[in-house]
Amino acid sequence: MLHLNNPKVQEIWQTTRIVRLTHGFNVGIFQYIYKLFLFDYFGGKSFALSLVLFIMIIDKILNLLTEVPTGIVADHIGRKKTIITSFVFIGLSSFLILWIYFVSNMYFAGSLIVSASICSAISYTLYNGSFNAWIVDTVREQNIQEGHGPILTRSYGHMIIAKLVGAIMGIGLYLSGYPYFIFAIGCILSLLCALYCAVTMEETKSIPFYQGKLLVRESFKRMRNILVNGFKISTKVPPVFFSIILYGSVMMLIYIAMFLWPITLKSNFGVTKMTFYWFLIIVLNFVTSFIGAKGLEKYQILYIEKTKKRMPNEKLWNLFVIISLITGVSLFILGFSNLKGPLNLALFIAVVAIFNIGYGFLMPAFNTFINYYIPLENSKERSTILSFSAMFLNLLLIIFLFPSNKPQDTVSAAGWMLPSGVVIVVAIIMHILMMRYFRKKVAIEEPDKILEGESISYKI
Repeated sequence: MLHLNNPKVQEIWQTTRIVRLTHGFNVGIFQYIYKLFLFDYFGGKSFALSLVLFIMIIDKILNLLTEVPTGIVADHIGRKKTIITSFVFIGLSSFLILWIYFVSNMYFAGSLIVSASICSAISYTLYNGSFNAWIVDTVREQNIQEGHGPILTRSYGHMIIAKLVGAIMGIGLYLSGYPYFIFAIGCILSLLCALYCAVTMEETKSIPFYQGKLLVRESFKRMRNILVNGFKISTKVPPVFFSIILYGSVMMLIYIAMFLWPITLKSNFGVTKMTFYWFLIIVLNFVTSFIGAKGLEKYQILYIEKTKKRMPNEKLWNLFVIISLITGVSLFILGFSNLKGPLNLALFIAVVAIFNIGYGFLMPAFNTFINYYIPLENSKERSTILSFSAMFLNLLLIIFLFPSNKPQDTVSAAGWMLPSGVVIVVAIIMHILMMRYFRKKVAIEEPDKILEGESISYKI
């Protein structure tokens, strides 16, 4: 259990943990079970893969269109209401999906898939920026000098553990022929989490969210100002802009590999040969993702205990770039190897482990870094600014998903070379630009604060 001297941390952490665990459980189901089921549902061949990719692209288009509007809504009416609504929508999405298993009419099944995708997209975008914004601004409101980094990073570790539970339960039920049960469980947990947030979650009081009746003209004017200010910060503050570009690029690559590796494994090695390796890779995925998140958390804690300051942004950025390059290079090597010959299983497993370390590390590293560069006076646009980064990520996924597919008799990892090359180039360019910014010593962030009083104690 995380323990800081400041008792306010525990209040924030309780809500953070419950929300991350529920979200992680749902992500584990959707990433590892849903798309594989659709692949089998549509026939299990290259045509089925194209349909699955088409559905994925529709999901990303919906995410793209709703990311910023839902971020604006969170900054307008409050993060608590937005998070509650998010869990209601993901519960509804799971409820719709479980009925697909009992439908033989393809047109009706298609309408369920589209409806579930819309609910899932709205849920994802409502949650995406608002919850991190709630953590950061609540930590600042409580004047927790250690900053949002340790809490935010540890919460991602818990999310990964919950993903593992959701994935293992889902795969077990999927192989047993009862996959709809996992979506029923996800639906119930989501609605319970929404109820928990409604009862116990405290809204950030220092930000003047809109109260009372939603008057259309006044709300539109306020949300327009949120959009304009959020866009200015996203594009005019160099560290925010550079980190959005790099994060969007490397997470695009990771999500493509994460979405396609089960299908790639199945199409290259067959159902009878893949079961053991499927479970091995899934367990390895979560272990390595957890190592990535936990490694960043431990490093932050050690730095705080040693220096009585939070980790400098320049040090965090350097780690961010190194992990991005390792991720891009490893997937490029795998793709190049597959281009020259059959897929090497040992190399495939090793690369999956590497990009999952990146997945665990990069999400909390990015959210820690970017939130130190959003000026205090723009905290009321924080969800919107974070939504711009997610919107850019979804745009890249729409662009690169089909080129990364390379549908053949067997799905080839060689298609991952293009997005991998993009990540390598973008990481080098953004690092050069960021180093130039650091050398100019343009400081928008608050200075590091010395932690006074007794030494900070952590109980892990």
